[in-house]
Amino acid sequence: ILGRSREGIPFDLNRKDRAHLVFLVMTPTEQPHSQVQILARVAALAQSAYLRKRLMEAESPQEAVDLVRSGDPAAHGE
Repeated sequence: ILGRSREGIPFDLNRKDRAHLVFLVMTPTEQPHSQVQILARVAALAQSAYLRKRLMEAESPQEAVDLVRSGDPAAHGE
């Protein structure tokens, strides 16, 4: 699940940084290792300033899904 906040969500009261994109990762209890794999993919995607900007500008949930898929090599079998 992807959450987006244009104003940003404070996540560290000692800093002025705000989170604008939040990913919620849920995995089956019998596959705890899959969560680490998914988090690694999310972290790799989050490194792209271009992708973060496009996600903030996405006009529909489907557009956001398409952006994540296009930026994820695993979605293309790589």
